[in-house]
Amino acid sequence: MKNLYLTTLAIVSAFTINAQVTLTKAANEPVIGDMNKITYYDSVSVVPKSTGTNQMWNFSGMTAQGSNTVTYVNPTSVSGNTLFPTATIAENEIGSTRYEFYRSAGSTYEYVGQLDAVQTETLVFSNSGILRSYPISYGSVSTDSFVALQTSGSGTMSFSGTATISANGTGTVILPNGNVHPNCLQVVETITLSVVSGTMNVTGYFKNVFYYEAGRKFPIFEYDYEVMGSIKFTAIANSDALLAGVNEVATASPAATIYPNPTKSELFIRVSGETPQSLQVMDMAGRDVINQEFSNSINVESLEQGLYILKLNYKEKIAYQRFVKTN
Repeated sequence: MKNLYLTTLAIVSAFTINAQVTLTKAANEPVIGDMNKITYYDSVSVVPKSTGTNQMWNFSGMTAQGSNTVTYVNPTSVSGNTLFPTATIAENEIGSTRYEFYRSAGSTYEYVGQLDAVQTETLVFSNSGILRSYPISYGSVSTDSFVALQTSGSGTMSFSGTATISANGTGTVILPNGNVHPNCLQVVETITLSVVSGTMNVTGYFKNVFYYEAGRKFPIFEYDYEVMGSIKFTAIANSDALLAGVNEVATASPAATIYPNPTKSELFIRVSGETPQSLQVMDMAGRDVINQEFSNSINVESLEQGLYILKLNYKEKIAYQRFVKTN
């Protein structure tokens, strides 16, 4: 079953139905103090992927799977921030010890890295990836290359690739709650990726698809599509944009971190909040190589060298983590 995440904004302002949606730095870029409520959904239905003008994207019929809130903070407030000297903002999901760092520069919004505040795991970009180049309207296209190094314990993985951002469609979005939003812009991030660890080299790509509505800061809908080898899964997020300085009580969705990554024999899982009921490890052909009740550690010594997907099965959510098995 594919994991989907979906998003609705709190009522912030009225929108103009017939105005062309154009994303701008002032209106759509996150700033310190923003909060974005996300609701997770799950579905086996086909995700509409149509592009062009006057489209109808119907995401109704999905089942809610929990919620959480993403906060945007000053990067200097995060321990370990000196690894990201160019960062101007950091993103964190409540209940998670992982922070993602971004840089606002001129007309661009760039991804510069991430770290786990508890585990010794970092991802540092020597060449940042541009995720937004403003303004963005239907027909806009931009491409940028990136290079990064992930360190986890004594292991390392290098990442390189390109990120292409294109505004591919306009039309109407139907949310899982049945609400109809007729004036939306579809923005697609296509990320090609090469992962190298020792003698292992895996290539793949991600497609992150966002639907923006006029007058709303964050996308009203998002789904993520990943292919690493032949593994695919989808995620959709439903967000609530709150005014800076407004606090909201939220129930944290389950969060988990894994270490060491890469690993030779033992993979440890640290969870905060709800405990998963079971877990699976899948290889790049999509086969289950481990399927068991949840445990805080897994012996993966018998697995062949390569990239794997850890799937954590909660009562009302499914979470994924990637890890590398080395020899």
